[in-house]
Amino acid sequence: MGGRRILMAAAIATAAAPALADEADELAKKLSNPVADLITVPFQFNADFDEGPNKDGQSYLLKIEPVLPIKLNDDWNVVSRTIIPIVDFNQVFSNNIFGLSNIQQDFYLSPSKVGPDGFVWGIGPSITFPSATDARVGSNLWGGGPTGVALVQQGDTPSGPW
Repeated sequence: MGGRRILMAAAIATAAAPALADEADELAKKLSNPVADLITVPFQFNADFDEGPNKDGQSYLLKIEPVLPIKLNDDWNVVSRTIIPIVDFNQVFSNNIFGLSNIQQDFYLSPSKVGPDGFVWGIGPSITFPSATDARVGSNLWGGGPTGVALVQQGDTPSGPW
């Protein structure tokens, strides 16, 4: 009797595996699509060494990039993407600096569905806020202009600029 239970459990797990794999593939595609209908908060960390006049400094940059899609209707989304840069400069300037650089806010108007050829796009405005806590890590100026994104998703491997 115990052997049947094991076989039954294995059969159920085997039957569910393709469905789980399909869900995982769909989630992977959404995560790589910058204008998908998925709330994400990616982090990007960069470290640079041999910085400053004596080449003995380090600079660290952490970008927090929350992405929030807003459904307008069945055909269109507006995707909000904020870039919040936190900087840490050690021995790069005469004193160490830790703080916030300028925040960038992007909005993308995008179709809510991926095209039949796997093409995804978004276009909209980009605004830079003078939020730097130190003049050496960001300007005290507002900025703005157009921004866009394009992505082609084919099969299991997405490719694009983001």
